[in-house]
Amino acid sequence: MTRKKAGEGAAALEEALQVLYGSGGRDLTAQGYTEALHKLRKVDAAGARRVERLLGPFLEKKVFPRRGRAWQETSEGARMRVALLPHNPHVQQDALTIRKLLGIPAGQIHAKEDDPGWKQVKALVKPEAIIGQVVEGNLASRWLYFHRQTALGLPIGEEDRHALPQELEGSAVKSALADLAAEHVPQWLRHPGKMVEKDDSQVTPIDWVAARLAERHKLPSHLAPALTFYVLTLDAARLAGLDPVRVDVAYGGGPSGDPSAFTVAVWGIDEFVTRDDWERIWKQYVEPRQHTLWKRRGTLPQGRRALGVERLRGAMPLYRKMVAEELEFKQVLALAPQDWDQETVRRVISDLRELLEPAP
Repeated sequence: MTRKKAGEGAAALEEALQVLYGSGGRDLTAQGYTEALHKLRKVDAAGARRVERLLGPFLEKKVFPRRGRAWQETSEGARMRVALLPHNPHVQQDALTIRKLLGIPAGQIHAKEDDPGWKQVKALVKPEAIIGQVVEGNLASRWLYFHRQTALGLPIGEEDRHALPQELEGSAVKSALADLAAEHVPQWLRHPGKMVEKDDSQVTPIDWVAARLAERHKLPSHLAPALTFYVLTLDAARLAGLDPVRVDVAYGGGPSGDPSAFTVAVWGIDEFVTRDDWERIWKQYVEPRQHTLWKRRGTLPQGRRALGVERLRGAMPLYRKMVAEELEFKQVLALAPQDWDQETVRRVISDLRELLEPAP
């Protein structure tokens, strides 16, 4: 940009700000700008449109940089795409393309009542409407095992040799050898080079195509496993009710060093994530695990669950005196407030010792 054009741009910007705010203060917060523009529209609609046109690029760059990011590209967009996923015709078309490239025959993987395992699943699963989905899920899991083992050059366990019907085993093995670096493969799906590196399941053909499918449709990467099962079964129900937010749970570590304690990491929080989202995450990921810990403790998560810090803080002068003067319990008891009985003193001093005494 030449100096002349830059000067003209600055002058136009200053003019727009003068029209919008006059000679007074210029409140460029979201609320201040909106209120000033609203007032201007009432008296000069055309002038307000011109101000918006002139100030738009400046505001997006300098004042409201998030305005340049369309809501479709935020967590709100991801939420909408995930909610619409079972009905997305583009995903369905791409799944069919993937199946063709991997050599998965039409009709696979579809469960029938005469399939091995149907009766066993029927005895365990209610309602009956989901029996087929469970059987298909089992078959798809075994298909994936054969596919990945073959792609990685790893042996099939003897106990797994007859885990799949012959036609499913055949397509699992054939698909593991698919050349996704070939020129006829669509560019969005094409692998740049060697398909498989040993002991890295993420580069087997099925895992590659699922990751690319998520990427192509701007879906969170943690949904790739669900997309894998959809590609194998073409059952749109497998894409329903998915969580657009990635949540990871890890056990152990933390300040207490408790191996049963857990850490919850929530990815991709932005301005569109709501308190309702947070409460759903709490209900789904935190509360059930806490309930398990309470069961192990043999108590219920209600009532007074822990010692009040105010109770302990109130006993600190007594405890400090005990430590400083190396007092015996009988001496501490004599110094305690008159309304504290012996058991109260014993418990609070014991609690403070457990909390505060350093390791030997």
